Amino acid sequence: MSDFWRIVSGGRAESTRQRLERHDRRMSRLYRLLALPLIVGGLTVMLTPGLNTWWNDRTLTHEAHAVETLPQDGVGRQVRAARDYNRRMVGRQYQIGEVLNPDGTRDADFTEDTTYQRLLDSDASGTMGALRIPAIGVDLPIRHGTGPDSLDNGLGHVHGTSLPVGGTDTRTVISGHTNVAGKTLFTRLDELKKDQTFVISVYGRELHYRIVSIEIIDPSDVNALKIVAGKDLASLLTCTDTANSRRLLVTGERYTPRTNEPQDVDGRTGLAGAAGIGAVTLAVGLPPVRTAHRRRRIVRHTTDPYRPVE
Repeated sequence: MSDFWRIVSGGRAESTRQRLERHDRRMSRLYRLLALPLIVGGLTVMLTPGLNTWWNDRTLTHEAHAVETLPQDGVGRQVRAARDYNRRMVGRQYQIGEVLNPDGTRDADFTEDTTYQRLLDSDASGTMGALRIPAIGVDLPIRHGTGPDSLDNGLGHVHGTSLPVGGTDTRTVISGHTNVAGKTLFTRLDELKKDQTFVISVYGRELHYRIVSIEIIDPSDVNALKIVAGKDLASLLTCTDTANSRRLLVTGERYTPRTNEPQDVDGRTGLAGAAGIGAVTLAVGLPPVRTAHRRRRIVRHTTDPYRPVE
């Protein structure tokens, strides 16, 4: 029958069908060429900020714990010197934080305080140790002072407060930025709650703190950062409120963790990481899968007057 209608129509119906199929194949290839760059480009735009933050955070985490692999010669001497420094500080916290110079500039690095800079100086970048907050996925290096070099690449130790080696009559204050492009830093500090925990690690020695207070203070309220007699405290400080006009202060008191104590878990970071890996896999795997897929040929019904409608 098909041969009959092909002969009767003079081959016009068959040639029309072949022409339509060639057109379909050309359009299909064109759509693939257009769709794949759009899909990959769209995924790149969506994922780049998150992946950039994830990569920067991982880099800072690596830097935070690199000091733990350093030779342990002199670690005891460094810790003893830091504790002596802390003892001399009790009752003598005359200046906490950055200093306003006569020319109007501010000194937050304290590079001229050579005694301070030599203490817990484990590498060329001035890394003291690391801060880990499991509940919000923070694992960052702590450096001397709160100047740009420290705060743009991790966390800074507030000069004039106790060095992070623990002990009675100490209060170390760690400062960090919030809402920095490409880095998490202390952006999620406001998610913390009382009784959650954080860990300060210095030369591989871990100090555990349980959060006992969360408050909003004025930037000029240095009394909130001072040592409390008989206490072993660590405070985390960052900007908050409109135009960063206030400070969020999270304070923990040192404690000894129990064996098999439940650990805080940051589900958000884990979920974001899984989503990112899944999206990257999709972006990489989609083009070859799509190219390998053979499109099923569609049989069109013709309206050629020499051939019946199928």
